[in-house]
Amino acid sequence: MKKLNLSLLIILVFISIIEFTSCKDLEVEHQHKFSEKWEMDEYYHWKKCSCGEIVFEATHSFGDWQIAKEPTEEAKGKQERKCTVCPYTVTEEIEKLAHTHKFSEVWTSDESGHWHVATCEHTEEVSDKIAHIFGDWTVTQEATEEVEGTRERSCSVCGYTVTEEIEKLAHTHKFSEVWTSDESGHWHVATCEHTEEVSDK
Repeated sequence: MKKLNLSLLIILVFISIIEFTSCKDLEVEHQHKFSEKWEMDEYYHWKKCSCGEIVFEATHSFGDWQIAKEPTEEAKGKQERKCTVCPYTVTEEIEKLAHTHKFSEVWTSDESGHWHVATCEHTEEVSDKIAHIFGDWTVTQEATEEVEGTRERSCSVCGYTVTEEIEKLAHTHKFSEVWTSDESGHWHVATCEHTEEVSDK
């Protein structure tokens, strides 16, 4: 009976040794294999193993802002900057440009001066408003004793023209070349019907 018990004990010990050795063979040390792809949120980036371990965790390192869409007076623009390590990108809106009035190239003028009017329908603003710079007078019609004359001068910047009337010439009596005489003397009578003036008396 003692021999049987001893034999059973030896068998059990042998089985235990075999099982222990088999378990040791199955316990292979884990080798981390991290993804090539970065994982990220708005603050950090990192790489992660399939076992859940995280390495290379760090805050983003951003480059300079780049304009992705230029703003205009009608629409907002867009700028973005990227992390220099991972693909994380931040995007921001750029406000619309302040409105800049555009002005006609054609001069508008009156007697006081000239200016450029805005082509924007929502404003009456003007630019370059200054007084005229006039040249010399030019006679366009000579005055006579019977009719007034005219003269004009133009602004050298916008072309605005001022026209003025020239007074009739003062009347100059004309006298006959034939002498008129009486016992007291002789003279030339005026040929103008509206006067009895004489000359050379």
